[in-house]
Amino acid sequence: MIVPPDSVWYAAEVIDYRLDENTVILLGNARVRYKEMELEAGKITYQPDKELVFAEGIPDTTDDGRKITGIPVFRDGEEQFTGVQMSYNLSTGRGTVIQGRTRYEEGFYSGSRIRKVEEETFMVKSATYTTCELKDPHYHFHSHRMKIIFNDKVIARPVIFYLRDVPLVWLPFFIFSIRKDRHSGFLIPRYGSNSIDGRYLYDLGYYLAPGDYWDATFRGRLREKTGWMIQISSRYHLRGRFRGHFDGSFEKRRIDSGNRRTGWELGVGHIQDIAGDMTLRASGRFRSDRDFSLRNSTNLYERLNRTLRSHLSLNKNWRGFGSLNLTLSHNKNLDTGETSMYLPKVSFRKPRTPVFRPLPGKSGARKWYHSIYYSLNSGFSNYRTQSRHTVNERVRLDGRLGVSGSQKLFGWLNLGPSLDLGSVWTKDRGKDPFRTDSYGVTLSANTTLYGLFRPEIGSLRAVRHVLSPRIIYTFRFQSQQDGWSSQPRNRTSSQRLGLSVGNIFQIKTRRRKFDLATLDLSTGYDLKLHRFSDLNTTLRIRPGKVVNLTLYSSHNFYDSDGKLRLLSPDLKSLSVVTSLRLSGEGPKMAERAEKKIPEGFEETAGYVTGRVEYPQQSSYGTRIRGWSLGLSHRYSLTRIGLSSSEINWIKGNLSFDLTRKWHFDYWFNYDLTGRKMTSQQIGLYRDLHCWEARAVWALSGYRRGYYIRLNIKALPEIKIEKRKGVIGL
Repeated sequence: MIVPPDSVWYAAEVIDYRLDENTVILLGNARVRYKEMELEAGKITYQPDKELVFAEGIPDTTDDGRKITGIPVFRDGEEQFTGVQMSYNLSTGRGTVIQGRTRYEEGFYSGSRIRKVEEETFMVKSATYTTCELKDPHYHFHSHRMKIIFNDKVIARPVIFYLRDVPLVWLPFFIFSIRKDRHSGFLIPRYGSNSIDGRYLYDLGYYLAPGDYWDATFRGRLREKTGWMIQISSRYHLRGRFRGHFDGSFEKRRIDSGNRRTGWELGVGHIQDIAGDMTLRASGRFRSDRDFSLRNSTNLYERLNRTLRSHLSLNKNWRGFGSLNLTLSHNKNLDTGETSMYLPKVSFRKPRTPVFRPLPGKSGARKWYHSIYYSLNSGFSNYRTQSRHTVNERVRLDGRLGVSGSQKLFGWLNLGPSLDLGSVWTKDRGKDPFRTDSYGVTLSANTTLYGLFRPEIGSLRAVRHVLSPRIIYTFRFQSQQDGWSSQPRNRTSSQRLGLSVGNIFQIKTRRRKFDLATLDLSTGYDLKLHRFSDLNTTLRIRPGKVVNLTLYSSHNFYDSDGKLRLLSPDLKSLSVVTSLRLSGEGPKMAERAEKKIPEGFEETAGYVTGRVEYPQQSSYGTRIRGWSLGLSHRYSLTRIGLSSSEINWIKGNLSFDLTRKWHFDYWFNYDLTGRKMTSQQIGLYRDLHCWEARAVWALSGYRRGYYIRLNIKALPEIKIEKRKGVIGL
């Protein structure tokens, strides 16, 4: 049956028409549908003239009427409510729910009286909010008055936080966003303490997202012992035109003497596309003093980066012809105060281009000369360095032409000849200019050989050996002249043979094919000095996903007296890394919110200025129950003359579920040479339904200390935490 869209459709087990009262009473599995609205209940009373609908449950006759069945359920688009009683006006779209409850995203909202006053706007009396789905939740927020604007925000006042039925925290009002998209809103503050700043409150601020093309974040830091800081960051992006970001910080810091000092930092980055084939790039970072990042950052890269870099470049590309790049740059070492800059640096590059192109419209096999290519590179630079006592400057102009080709002989031998010609003009500050001319000839030859063995042992079907020998001959000549003089004052030449052999061992079984091992060896011979270079060996073995072995070694063909020992070379360096990883899986667990250890506990942070920071080693999140075991061993030996240095350590981690609620992690790093444990850490995690708890103990190493945290899964900002570093231990 086709129902007009503006009609009211209803159904029930029993329909009672009361014409004198202009009322329709629906009993038993009653349903009313109007446009996108749908109402279900044990009993529904419909008044067509007033366009009013009333819904309620009915007593369960099988339970002496003590139990109510057919609890009303209201749906309108994404909105859904349940309650003891409901009323709804079909014409205005407004209604009321008594003892109502609804779910939105991960949260449950309930109230003694819920009124729909506008489209997607609800007023709630005696409201509660929780992410715990239990009838008696482990925690909830209670508010006398709450306004819910779906897909926007929730406004409540006042707000009381309850743990079970015990009130813990009171706030005069609270506003939080429930929008799904990127939107403006207040940041969730973070609090904590450390030995340097004392108690602190971070991320006091606001995120501004006025449109799709830019945003901004305003943050503040309040620190008990060291003052305050404000931070501003912004991003912008207009597709096809430009994109970039900037950030700035300003601090007012108290120092030991009781005085105050100011500090600031500014960073910018910008990329702009001009006319499609031209790009402008700019970036830079500036600070008031060299220790700003040490005082205010726990990120290891930011703390160790002691160079400020500024960069401006313009790149122009001609398709099929080449590219031109203009660069201005400035670098400053914060520790030494030395600066270096390019003012400017210009380069032109023409990519590999065939010397002879096949004629258009001509078919047939390619000729040998069609594989001859040439390339051009040229540049100009003005490089300047300045320290406290010296200033150096070098102007350089260079150009290089390269010609290369590849040919295949007899169907199996690959030849690769190449020729390059170059000239460099150089002028150093306070010195006469000089010119360096050079040319080089290279000829390479390589092939690939295959060997196949079919043992038919068990599931093993075949073993294939791929052998790739390669030989390279290189001749280079270089001369240096003063200025425009044609008389060289310095000539050098070199001839060298390079030898390398690559090996791949492949396995084929009934189920799969894989590379079992690779072995690469390389060396060289100087035809002018009549001397072999070191023999370098790389071996990788990976029989499966469990075990992995990598070996690097370097051997010298000459003893301490310079005598050639071709068959028994001396070991110069050796590095062997072996790893083992085992894991097992079990049935899926419920989702866990990702555990985020707060700032100061990131893996990138370290012990600096009396502050100890811990790694974020564990991330449980949504995971599969099970266990994992990882072991890694590294041995490294380096010999220089009669002395040698050795590194020998083993590290590992173990992770498993003690029960369905408890999870255990263990990490260690052991120095086999020094016979001591350099770092050791234990982690425990407890699933507490809508809450979670974790504890991390660093038993040794510079991260020594502990961190304990209890928080709500869906609202990790609501937490109780305790941490202690090396200070005081």
